[in-house]
Parts: sequence; structure tokens; C-alpha cells
Amino acid sequence: MTGNLPVVLCVDDDPRTLEILSKIMSRLPVMCVTARTPREALDLARRLRPQLLVLDLMLPEMSGWEVLEQIRSEAA
Repeated sequence: MTGNLPVVLCVDDDPRTLEILSKIMSRLPVMCVTARTPREALDLARRLRPQLLVLDLMLPEMSGWEVLEQIRSEAA
């Protein structure tokens, strides 16, 4: 699905911020995937194993720090 491009997962609950990040990433040789919720971010991280994570620290439901810790704890 991702081919040979590195995957970048951008997580933010603000749609405008995600739009800006997506435009920036579109100029790079990467596949940019976005998530607006912690649950969506965790699901995408599990499935896609991104090489880079751009993560808002102030998310609803759980903080970005908690999302990061969960991703780290599940890393292979």
C-alpha cells in the first residue's frame, strides 16, 4: 500500500493544522497519513508502522504523550 515511500503520520484534532501539514508533506517524497483522534492515530500506527510521527500533545480523550507511550509499548 505504501510502496517504497516512508510513511509520516500527522495527528492533530485541528483540521486546519492537518491541512497545513499535509501540504508541507506533499512536497516531500513521503506518504502522509492524517488522524484527528488518538484512537484513529493508534489504529493507523499499528497498521502502517510510520517512520515519522508528527503529534499534537493536547488531544481530546488522551494526551499526545499517552498516545506516544502506547505506540512505543506496542512497537515490535
